[in-house]
Amino acid sequence: MYQVLEDYKLIYKYESIGKIQRKQQHEMTNKWLKKESVNMPELMVIIGFMKENNNIKFTRQFYYKLIFPQICIEENKFNVDGLLFLFEADMIQAYEEYLSWKKSIIELENMVLSKYFNNNIVLEYRYERQKHWFEFSIHEVPFGVLYGMDCASLKQIKEMKSDLKEFKKLSLFLNKDEGENISYLSIIYDAWERYLISRDKYNGFKDYLIKNMIEY
Repeated sequence: MYQVLEDYKLIYKYESIGKIQRKQQHEMTNKWLKKESVNMPELMVIIGFMKENNNIKFTRQFYYKLIFPQICIEENKFNVDGLLFLFEADMIQAYEEYLSWKKSIIELENMVLSKYFNNNIVLEYRYERQKHWFEFSIHEVPFGVLYGMDCASLKQIKEMKSDLKEFKKLSLFLNKDEGENISYLSIIYDAWERYLISRDKYNGFKDYLIKNMIEY
């Protein structure tokens, strides 16, 4: 057993049952994170350790010290199994942050799917991510359609319409009932695109929707 793993295991040997114990574990974990370790285990050894000790808590510090650096090494060797593990562990966003957003979630998804074409875990993750993104894009309707935090430009709404077609394919593949939502999104996106082309004729997007009898 590697010492760095033994030390971590000792911290979480007992489940924290109160605020004081949790604080102590947090402080000990931060010390463990900063402590230099000369003999570091490889990724598969770490994953094996996690599976053998699935009764203990694996914190963000554990991933930052042991998992993420090893995945970077594996990634450079074009081995995406570590990335797949992060999707399985729901830690892919934390890894994106660890990389300082030099690679997007979409890129990381595509890297895994290039090897595991129809991996259900990654596709489900993509579905949930896109569903949330599309829902957010219309939460300011009737005042506008969002692309991120700002109103979508003409170029961006064209991209969004293309993305919506891909989302429809993904939903059908995963047997998700998104027909009604996709139809509504399509109507609103089309309306926003037409509004941007002729916005000088209207007193805002709401005015466009009303005058063109589009329900929102």
